[in-house]
Amino acid sequence: MAALRGLWALSEDEVWVVGAGGTAGRWNGREWTLVATGTPRDLLGIWGSRSDDVWVVGAAGTILHWDGASWTRVETGSEMSLAGIWGTDGGTLCAAGGASTGWSPAPGVLRRDGTAWRFEEVTDAFEFRALWGTGPEDVWGAGTGEVWAAGSFGDFRSGVLLRMRR
Repeated sequence: MAALRGLWALSEDEVWVVGAGGTAGRWNGREWTLVATGTPRDLLGIWGSRSDDVWVVGAAGTILHWDGASWTRVETGSEMSLAGIWGTDGGTLCAAGGASTGWSPAPGVLRRDGTAWRFEEVTDAFEFRALWGTGPEDVWGAGTGEVWAAGSFGDFRSGVLLRMRR
């Protein structure tokens, strides 16, 4: 299997890994199966709410959605590389990257409100590698030497509450 970059588990019988060259592998509790993604691009992050609602992000703005049967490429209008993704069961998602992964002119977050994606700039942050949260008002981003806490999912610019550096 190719170099792996992301892992997500729903249960001990539902585990996904993603990585270099569009690799996706699925564990069913007994064995690993490679699942075709339809992309040769590196996949860097994965998140899901259910076994039929799994999202993957990667190089050159790649976003894929698993509906329980197959992967579908999701168009955002962006070719910016993405390293992390997190969302809620209600369809709100955010995907982030960083300066060295293709964000231009500034780092930020692509946010999906259920149907459409939009870019939100994040002041002074860079190279996001991971996102995670407990709900729309508690989203965290981590990157090169920094951890950010966002108090408002809807506006990362004004929602930054904490910044920790190494």
